[in-house]
Amino acid sequence: MQPAGRYADSQFDRGGSSGGSKGSNRVPQHTPWPAPHHPARPHPEGTALAVRVVPGATSTTLAGITNGTLRIRLAAPAVEGKANTALLAFLAPRLGLRPRALRIATGEHSREKLVIIPGRTPAEVRAALAWTAWVWMRSGRLAA
Repeated sequence: MQPAGRYADSQFDRGGSSGGSKGSNRVPQHTPWPAPHHPARPHPEGTALAVRVVPGATSTTLAGITNGTLRIRLAAPAVEGKANTALLAFLAPRLGLRPRALRIATGEHSREKLVIIPGRTPAEVRAALAWTAWVWMRSGRLAA
């Protein structure tokens, strides 16, 4: 008799024969569920942050993470680089940097951008953005 429950058996997740027969629907127990893909990735200079910008919003806010990119609504219009400047000005203080320290590597004329954050690890960027999102959710400025 096998114990019930997802983590009860140290070898396998689902039932089936105890042999490792071909075509078995058993899943190894130690296989973790895939974690959500975070937009902060390692880069030779520090961290690369994948961002999708929505210019012309009523206010500048974080809009969440979708498809591995951080969505940011910007109050600035997408005219003559104003949205790019607003994006860097929005991210920099949250990461403890000056706007000129950040660099847009790709997507200067696109909504999809890759922002290079020098001297910060992906874990530090994730922590800074998580803290920002938490503070904004508590204040009611960011939808949960």
